[in-house]
Amino acid sequence: MRKTGFGLTIAHVFDATALKAIQDELNEKILRGCVQEIVQMDELTFGFEIYAQHTRHYLYISAHPSDARVHLASEKVRGSGQTPSPLLLLLRKQVENAFIDSIIQLPHERVLKIQFDHSVEGLSTLIIETIGKYSNIILVDAGELVIDALKRVSSQVNRARVILPKHPYVPPVLAVYSVRSHKSCQYQSATQAAFAARTDGENSLHSP
Repeated sequence: MRKTGFGLTIAHVFDATALKAIQDELNEKILRGCVQEIVQMDELTFGFEIYAQHTRHYLYISAHPSDARVHLASEKVRGSGQTPSPLLLLLRKQVENAFIDSIIQLPHERVLKIQFDHSVEGLSTLIIETIGKYSNIILVDAGELVIDALKRVSSQVNRARVILPKHPYVPPVLAVYSVRSHKSCQYQSATQAAFAARTDGENSLHSP
């Protein structure tokens, strides 16, 4: 265990079990709460002020490759004072003054989905992926099309999992399965081709 900069003691390893405990705490404390302010604390970290159950709560979200996490903080989250990033401006438009509809962890995964309901912008979901160097913060619409992401990923970087505006959101586990299935199909096709070539060769040898 260690202390964060926000007075919260957490495990060294932020795994799926730790995220499950975080999900339970967030559902208990901030579900149905209203997002009052969003700040960017550094290049990869955001802070949310949420009013729920007559109390202000502070949500810390980071996609740092070596310390990605999401949890409540005991102290007020403060911005860096730098020029707002495009994602911060988008979050302020889509999520500030919205109510939290649901908080769900993908089963056995280090992925948390927080759905917001905004009176003007409608439904959107913030997806926090705490998966090491591939950690990301992604905002999707009601149909799970990507609105934008902290780290955009093109098809040149990852053909199985493109993370760009207007592309469908693909969870990490499905992307891995897709890649494995593709490689398996390639292997089977190559094996079948080799078998067919060998069979043709044997048939030609036995032809009168």
